[in-house]
Amino acid sequence: MTEKEEILELGLYKNDEYLQPFKSDIDRRYRKFLSTKSEIEAAETLESYTRSYEKFGLHVTPDKEIVGLGNS
Repeated sequence: MTEKEEILELGLYKNDEYLQPFKSDIDRRYRKFLSTKSEIEAAETLESYTRSYEKFGLHVTPDKEIVGLGNS
């Protein structure tokens, strides 16, 4: 068990006993979150990932021209 998972175990389940029946699902989702976050951070920064909407889709330029980005 990693340090982050141990912290989750100690804080989350001890503070809210009603979560115990859902422990396996919560743990699975948390591991998936950590895995996805690691993949994003390995490829680029988290900030650049969250700003990727600026690179893809349709955008209107200051000249009111509609351009499609993401094809470069």
